[in-house]
Parts: sequence; structure tokens; C-alpha cells
Amino acid sequence: MKKNILVIVLLLNVFFAYSQEFQKTELARAIDKIVSFNSNMNGASYIWTDGRSSALVEENQPADKYEITKINDGDYSTAWVEGKPDDGINEWVIIPVTDEEDDDWNRACDKYSAGKIDKFTVELLVNNGYQASEELYKKNNRVKDAKVSIYAVPYTMGMNSARLTANPDLVCEKTVTFSDEIIFNPIYINSSSFEFSFELPEKYKTNDDYRFYEFYLKIEIKSVYKGTKYSDTCISEMKAKTVH
Repeated sequence: MKKNILVIVLLLNVFFAYSQEFQKTELARAIDKIVSFNSNMNGASYIWTDGRSSALVEENQPADKYEITKINDGDYSTAWVEGKPDDGINEWVIIPVTDEEDDDWNRACDKYSAGKIDKFTVELLVNNGYQASEELYKKNNRVKDAKVSIYAVPYTMGMNSARLTANPDLVCEKTVTFSDEIIFNPIYINSSSFEFSFELPEKYKTNDDYRFYEFYLKIEIKSVYKGTKYSDTCISEMKAKTVH
């Protein structure tokens, strides 16, 4: 009888905990999926479709040819391509922000916890357009102006996964203009870089619900350099990292 009562109490506690979960925003729901399963957006079989607004699908081409996984795969001949029939204005893509000391997207719990660091600079590196060739670069749209938003995402770790403890906080937002200069680098055709500095909200220093966190960066297309043939807007590579 006592065992049955204990099981019921435990189940009620679990139910209560889930019923008290915060109301997630659309952004939180999108990020929660990748945080919860500790997924890497470069994984061979994983496509984080919530991390982009759309992706182009062409007939007789692989379904993932222009997907979000192509935006930071280290291959400048591939690209994320938005999937709208027009220029893709207001389409967007999100990427996790890595730490400068880590090549992969790894959680830096010891570094980003308990207010050990409260001021950050994020460096964004973008290879604009479809850089498989100079011809394809010119034929397709490239991003001209974009709104860059950086979010702090608080989470807690479990045995095999993690979960958000609160909705993401916008910590930095700025409109930037990408280069359209063809530089004939042996590796890539075009490159732009930006730095964004910000300070964490006070609650990240004092509230246990915000003890551990990571950053995500979102780019939203606001205007484009027009392609000579196609209206698809492309980004070949995009990486963001914290610099100290």
C-alpha cells in the first residue's frame, strides 16, 4: 500500500511540474527541439526545419539540397536557399553560436554559468550568395540588408538531454549590410564579417532558472542584391562564435 501511495505521489509531482511549465513562444518551441535532444544541426540525418522559415525544393533534386544543414557544413559550393517564390524578404535562418575555443557546437556550462561572464562579443562570418561558381553567384540573389538578432537561451541539463527553463531573451539586435564584392579567393567568392557586443540581463547572474545558457543568432532578410536570372536568395556559409 505504501509503495502504491509513493508511486501516486511521484506521478502527481511529475504532472504538476509539467503543468507548471512556462508558456513557450514560437522561438522557444523551435529552439527547444534542438536543445532537448542535444542535436547538432550538422548531423548526417538531422534537419532542423524549425531553424529556418523555408527552404527551396527543386524537382529531380535531393529534398535537402538547399536545406539549413548546408549553411555551416564547411562546403562553400553548397547553400541554404529560401523557398519563397519571390525574393525571400523576411525569410530567416537561425544558427547556434559556438565558443571560439570549440570547433563544434558544444555547451560551455562551466564558462557560461553562474555569472562567470556577463559581457560577450559575437563574431558573425557570412559567405553570401550561392558560391558554387561565380556564374551561379551572379545568377541568384544575395542578401543585402539583414536584421541580426542574438538570443540567450536558458536551459537545464538532465541525464540524457536538456530542456529550456524560460523563453529566450533578445540580447542584441542590429541591421547590417552584407558585402557583394567578388574577391576571387581560392576557397570562396565573397565574405562579410561583423561583431556584436552585449551584456547579459541581470537575471542571468542571480536566478537559478538562468544558470546555464547558450546563444542563438537569427538572420532575417530585409533586402537583396538581385540575381541576373533567379529570384532565389542564397547564403553559402554562416557561422557565429563568441570571442573573448
